[in-house]
Amino acid sequence: MIGQPPANRLVIVRCPDKEAGDKRWAMVTKWLDEGAKYATFRSIAVDGNDTAFVPGAYFQVVEINVKDQKGYEASGVDKVRASMTTDGGKVIAGGYNKAHGLIGDAPANRYLIIQYPNKAANDKHFSESVKPWWEGEGRKYSDFRAVGVEGVAPK
Repeated sequence: MIGQPPANRLVIVRCPDKEAGDKRWAMVTKWLDEGAKYATFRSIAVDGNDTAFVPGAYFQVVEINVKDQKGYEASGVDKVRASMTTDGGKVIAGGYNKAHGLIGDAPANRYLIIQYPNKAANDKHFSESVKPWWEGEGRKYSDFRAVGVEGVAPK
């Protein structure tokens, strides 16, 4: 998509609350000592909401390092947000300063996880709205990285 390529595996874990997230993180950290021999890790926690998981959903994980918030907000990003909703996207986590790093590099100052009903909806929104905005005004006010992720049904 745009920005640096993602690691070879990206996992989004939705927990019902911070306590459940902390419990899950404790399990992961026990595994990291052994797992770090085989993979690199970047773990980021974000504030989320109660949007229901949709089977077959597709996710866009977006890291935006906003350099000039006033310019960024005036750059036409409001039209990108409106078209996201029209194309079936819902922000399920993130916002300004809503993410904190757990392992690896610190997250950007704006971090979003967007759920789309399917990959086609994500691709349509990205190619018709996000990419043109980024190639025009967006890059003047921010650094940007977007990664598309296939959803899997919760177990």
